[in-house]
Amino acid sequence: MSTISDYENYFKPDEVPVALVKLIEFGATQSGYFSQSFELEIDMEDIGLKTYSEKPEFLDALFTIAQADGTGSSYVIWRQGKALADSPIVAFGSEGGAHVVAENLLGLFRILTLDAEPMIDWGKATYYKPDDAEPSEGAADYAQWLAKNFKLN
Repeated sequence: MSTISDYENYFKPDEVPVALVKLIEFGATQSGYFSQSFELEIDMEDIGLKTYSEKPEFLDALFTIAQADGTGSSYVIWRQGKALADSPIVAFGSEGGAHVVAENLLGLFRILTLDAEPMIDWGKATYYKPDDAEPSEGAADYAQWLAKNFKLN
């Protein structure tokens, strides 16, 4: 798991959004997943994003913040000329495809309560959780944390 210091170096000269700092702090208290296969992780070299484009204007607008699934898909903040905390979140699939999945970080935080891996392909990003799926180890803690810190249920 990447630390707050790692994110500060990665986001320079921008500041790490406060909501993301709080999530990093929460994640550091967990021994397992709090949402299926979600893991706070940055890609300092933008290796995954460079499979889409190596143009600086493309890479400079994207900040990888987490692993989205167990196969290498990622969640990325897409700078749109506004504060990073208010920028959309894009899911980039390990096998291809990139889709806006949330309007901002808090939107992603809501999605994480589904406790389901995204399925990302060139056509769409979907979330599916079978009825008999076991919750992630920290899912209940995450739901309590989200309600306490952001008043989101």
